[in-house]
Amino acid sequence: MNDYLSYLRSINYGDVISGITSLIGLFIYLSQKNKNKELKIFAIYLAVFPIIPIINCFYFEIFKPGYPSLLFSNLLKYEDYFFTIFEYLVFQSFFIRASRLYQKHLMVQQWIFLLCALILLVTSIFFNRKLLYETLFFLFTLQAICLIISAVMKFIEIFQVPEFNELHKEPSFWIAIGILILTLCTLPFSFLLNFHKLDSFTGQLFLIFNFFYCILFILIIKAFLCKTATKKSLVS
Repeated sequence: MNDYLSYLRSINYGDVISGITSLIGLFIYLSQKNKNKELKIFAIYLAVFPIIPIINCFYFEIFKPGYPSLLFSNLLKYEDYFFTIFEYLVFQSFFIRASRLYQKHLMVQQWIFLLCALILLVTSIFFNRKLLYETLFFLFTLQAICLIISAVMKFIEIFQVPEFNELHKEPSFWIAIGILILTLCTLPFSFLLNFHKLDSFTGQLFLIFNFFYCILFILIIKAFLCKTATKKSLVS
């Protein structure tokens, strides 16, 4: 029980740090006079991201439980599960809108992911009467693999378009890099989560996740501050 509590507290502390970073990014976007409307979806994402850390922090700091209730632990799993789906849809919609060559392929991948997520959820609840952490961690892995494929396809397409010769000034270039870094660097840890029990060590893995989320948010902030170098944006 103590190991499980340590696991949840480790997630709590890491989420607070990444949540603050996301709110900084949201503030920067809202404070701009000429907002890039193509990046509005990422502003919404940054606003939604801190919700789970706020709930977790409120639970631990206000109620100070000796051991998390069954209701809370189940709530946390469902929060993470549906946020993972939401996060995938935000990132994948970006790749779909930004694509000129692989849009249909990306849309097919999106429907396959959603179908798999639904099957995993229904199967876990039907056979176990609850959402298992193993199911949640498998969804993490599936999401990372799908987004890595999407990001690689995006970069292949970017370097096939000669007109974009100043990519460092292109907002969607920095966002694509951020998503690729997040998914590629956390994929090994997603695999590891599937084979390790919930304890303080597992909580430390989530601190690594939050470190890469902070990198993603910094690159999104970079994208917010960019002035598009070309007349035609990478996001059509």
